[in-house]
Amino acid sequence: MASVFALLPILVMWWRFNQECIMRAIMVVMKAWQAVLGAKVDFLTCYLDRSKDAELENPKKALVKQGKTGDYFIRRFFIAITGLFLATPALAQGVSDEIILHPDVHIVPLAHNVWRHVTYEVIPDGRRIPSNGLIIKTDKGVTLVDTGWKIEHTQMLLDWVKSNLREPVTAGVVSHSHRDRMGGIDVWLRNDIPVYGSFLTADIAKRNGLQPPNRPFVFAARLSEEIELYYPGPGHSIDNIIVWLPKSKILFGGCLIKSADAAILEPVDGSNVVEWSGSVFRLKDERFNAEIVVPGHGEPGTLSLVDHTIRLGSMAKPI
Repeated sequence: MASVFALLPILVMWWRFNQECIMRAIMVVMKAWQAVLGAKVDFLTCYLDRSKDAELENPKKALVKQGKTGDYFIRRFFIAITGLFLATPALAQGVSDEIILHPDVHIVPLAHNVWRHVTYEVIPDGRRIPSNGLIIKTDKGVTLVDTGWKIEHTQMLLDWVKSNLREPVTAGVVSHSHRDRMGGIDVWLRNDIPVYGSFLTADIAKRNGLQPPNRPFVFAARLSEEIELYYPGPGHSIDNIIVWLPKSKILFGGCLIKSADAAILEPVDGSNVVEWSGSVFRLKDERFNAEIVVPGHGEPGTLSLVDHTIRLGSMAKPI
């Protein structure tokens, strides 16, 4: 025991010289503890979010400025370890990790029998953009919402469903006519998958020389008790629809809804900035009592994303 205490000064000195490396190494530990126990660990915000103290190039100076010393984080680390030890049964019951099929194709558990698929593409301005879709397992099979950017992405998702869910894909949904939503529609049609989309989407696809959805609808369609489709009006595109999962209380807003970190609507050719907010406002109907809202790009959130998008729309200028 005495030898252990004799090593303590050496360990403390080693800690002080390697503090930043250690902080990054235990980031996963702290993040898991926060997720399981719902704790607000200010380590994550004050240390890793350097943008909050952008004038300080050295993050250690930012910590000292906030009164966060090495001893403070040592105490926090041991608290986190204790929390993780107590929370081990909860972790074992299924805090699931992201599934990476390919650097550009990820699958993230969202709720029971619902996954978010994320595909990536580098657009002409050089940005690598993630695009969200859904994988929904029902008693009647699997429904996919949006194909991903490319044919290859779509095929990877179908292969994953076949290998892991062991259910046929009985329906596909394209939420509008842009490439991030229906870039792989040919794969669905080759596999005899019924593809749902609005009549507007079908019309635009035909005019652009693309394969249209073969199950078009006008304003709404109900695929099952678990999946409903609605056209709320123009916004990001003239044909954007939303997908409502009443049992899971998940609202897939597609590109009509912006993520929390979006600072502007970022309209594209064909967007209707004038009516965008009004279309989103229709999603405040009490039947859409969503607990999870999935935007077309970026991280899911709550119904606050609906209000956030309405605010962005009110500040946007017509194009």
